[in-house]
Amino acid sequence: RLAKKLRDGLVEKGYELCSSSPANQVFVIFPDKVLASLEGKASVCLWERHDEESCVVRLTTSWATEEAAVDEFLSLV
Repeated sequence: RLAKKLRDGLVEKGYELCSSSPANQVFVIFPDKVLASLEGKASVCLWERHDEESCVVRLTTSWATEEAAVDEFLSLV
């Protein structure tokens, strides 16, 4: 449920998903400037370079993820 909320929130903010996974992993393309703004505020897994100015990032939720954490992350991006 929270991965879907995260996925939907990122799409609403205009970010492109790299794949449409129904699982708890979300693969999203973030510009390098967004990644720089997250430094020290959120932990993300860099998956691969998308192009010269952006990366594919893997975000994961789990049974322990709190909805407030998803809301906070979405407010950061």
